[in-house]
Order: sequence, then C-alpha cells, then structure tokens
Amino acid sequence: MKRRFNETQIKSKKPIILPIKPFQSSSVPSINDEDSSSSNADLCGLDVGSVASFAKCPLRSVTETLLESDTKAIEDSSDPKAERVNLELEKKRKLSSDCASTPESSDLPLSRTPCTAKYQSIPFSSEINPFKRFSSNNFKKIMGNENYPVYSLVTVSSLLEEKELNREKTDLRFLVDTNGQAWFARETHNDFPAPAHYQMTGLPQSQANCRTAGNLFFSSDYKVLKRVNNKSGDFRPSFDSLKWFITILVLNESSLPFVLPEILLADEFSSSGRLERTWKLNISELRSWVMDTFTSGEILDELQKQVQETKTVSYVKEQDSDFQFVTSSNTLFKFDCSGKAESADMPRIKLF
Repeated sequence: MKRRFNETQIKSKKPIILPIKPFQSSSVPSINDEDSSSSNADLCGLDVGSVASFAKCPLRSVTETLLESDTKAIEDSSDPKAERVNLELEKKRKLSSDCASTPESSDLPLSRTPCTAKYQSIPFSSEINPFKRFSSNNFKKIMGNENYPVYSLVTVSSLLEEKELNREKTDLRFLVDTNGQAWFARETHNDFPAPAHYQMTGLPQSQANCRTAGNLFFSSDYKVLKRVNNKSGDFRPSFDSLKWFITILVLNESSLPFVLPEILLADEFSSSGRLERTWKLNISELRSWVMDTFTSGEILDELQKQVQETKTVSYVKEQDSDFQFVTSSNTLFKFDCSGKAESADMPRIKLF
C-alpha cells in the first residue's frame, strides 16, 4: 500500500542530499580537448566557449572576464543594491590593471611614463642626440677677475681631498661639454671663489655651450655620491640631459674616486629654477639602461675616454651691457688726442 503525503508534510521533510561522485583524473579536461570541455561545461551550466577561453587565457584575463560578466549581470538586474556593488566591481577592475595611473606618473609625457618603458624607474628618454646643446643665456651676470681650476673626471679626486681637508660643503658643480667631456669645479660659496657654469667651458659667454650641467652632493667624507640635479642659471639644461652625465659615471664607474649608491637621488629643476620633483634612480637598473640605450660604439668610446688634466680658465670682469657714464675719475677707456678711444684698452675676456 502506497503511503500518501499531503503538501504540508512534504514541505516539512528535510531535503535529501545525494552523494556526488568526484571526477576521476582521467575526466579532467585538457586545454586542447574540446569534447571534454563541452561535457564538463554542460555539467557546470557554463558556456563551452567561456570554458575554452578560461583554459587558454592567463589568470589576469580570467579575472577581467569574470568582472565583465558580473558587471553585465548587475546592470541587467533590477536589484536596488546594484549601484553599490557596481562601484565595488569598478574598484576591483582598477586594482587588477597592470598600469594603474598614479599621481606621480599621470602628469608625465608618454615617453617617460613607467608603464610604457622597460625600465620603470628611469625617467630619461631613449633619444641620443650628441648635437643637442644648451647655450649660456645669463648675460646680466658680472664676474670678477679670477683664475679658476676646472677638474676632469680623472683629476677631480684632488679637489675632493682638498674640500674634505678644508671641511668645505660637500657639493660640486659639473658640466659636460659638447665633446662629451665631464668637468668639475667648486660650487659658489663665500669662502672660496668658483667659476660660473659657462666659465667651465673656457669660452666667452656668447660662445659657451654644453650638453648638460648641474650640481653634485656627496656624503660627509666625499666617498659616496648622494644626489645630482640639472640646476644651472647659465645654461638651464633640461632634466633629460642629465643622462649624458650619469652615463659617463656608469661607464667609468671602476675608476671613479667615489662610489655610486644603490639609489641615486636626482632633483628635477624646471627652466625657471623651480624644483619639480625628486627621482630615485636604481643604479643597477641604470647600468642595464645605459647598455641598452647607448648602442653607438663611437658615442660610447667618446664618453669613456675622459681627459686626464686639470685646466685653468681665466676671465677678467665683464662689464654690464647697459649704458655707463664715463667721468674723469672713472674712465673706462683711454682716449688719444683726437678723442678716439684706444680699442686695446677696452674690457675683454682673456682666455688661456
């Protein structure tokens, strides 16, 4: 006799849980097995094409696909909480992106955006143009009558020793001339005279050019280079031009009188002399970047062959270009009996 149950009794019964036999290892679908993918997709209630794409795409693509499907389901749903959940999915999508925009990189030009470069911490472009140079433009500067020693990369060790002995400030100014030679001199302070950046070339101001120029800062014992920048009132070089000087340091690292740190700080100054930001340059990454970027053997030889001398540049005081009165007590020129100024006594630059 069959026993019948009314509707109330059926609802009160506990659900029957049937054991599910696990998949055997032989039944696990392979990437190229379309039949097995199809059968298992049917079991899971998934689309066959989705399963195949999941099997063949990397994990990040799977995540993005899931996010897209979830978003579509929420948009189609009439759930009042859909908007809030949609915002959460948007956050997940941003986090899953490889090149999320940051405040530091979003305002950079495309060539210097870390996401588009192999070397993410290198802020320099890969353009190598040895003919690009910067001209001196600070013609209002009036310098005194001085002789200045300017040191090469080979002889700068003597300047560092002298500065350490005199307990001077741990800074220098540098310049890379149009021939790819690096030169060093004291920074301007009250205690010791120092040449202007354009004077480090040994040329008149109207003829002075360089590839880059700036300042260096060392540890207290002058053994470790700590910081560089592109600050120069004479030339106002671009921050990108610093790659010339840094490449010279990397190529000649074994013979430097100081050590390059693991992280070198580089201050980026605008053409108006304002500090824009400070970069942290990984020296190990810089070494690889130099070898991948400077592929011309001629340029590499030029930067590696630094001169082994200390030169002395001499300048007399440059007069301001503005109109000046001439009196009997303050005569700029000597005059002959005809009232003509003797050109031999005109103020001029003497080069040695």
